[in-house]
Amino acid sequence: MATVKLTELMKERQLLSFELFPPKTDKGMENLPGTIEHLCEFKPEYISVTYGAGGGNVGTNREVCQMVKKAGTVPVTHFTVIKNTKEGIKDQLETYLSEGVDHILALRCLSPVHEPLNPHQADLKKRLR
Repeated sequence: MATVKLTELMKERQLLSFELFPPKTDKGMENLPGTIEHLCEFKPEYISVTYGAGGGNVGTNREVCQMVKKAGTVPVTHFTVIKNTKEGIKDQLETYLSEGVDHILALRCLSPVHEPLNPHQADLKKRLR
């Protein structure tokens, strides 16, 4: 696992990483640990785990982050505030941190149907620092 921030390592050199979208089926979830183990053979610095477009698969995202962590590399979760409240954002961030996921890719937070931006989007950057 990284002992420094990935952003600091990125200033020094290019990093190898992979990105996973959490499977939508039980069979896909069953197969995922083997896929992650195979990807880890290439020694990535991290594996990022995406969200659904509207932030709808947070639970599965968290589960995949734990699989990545168990495989011995750094999980980087995508994070958006779409369809979330200020309290929900706080709770979600605290959950990730309590589960040992402390590398977060904050997304621009545009909704798939270009709804107005969440008023709590500005708070996200502050909270993540």
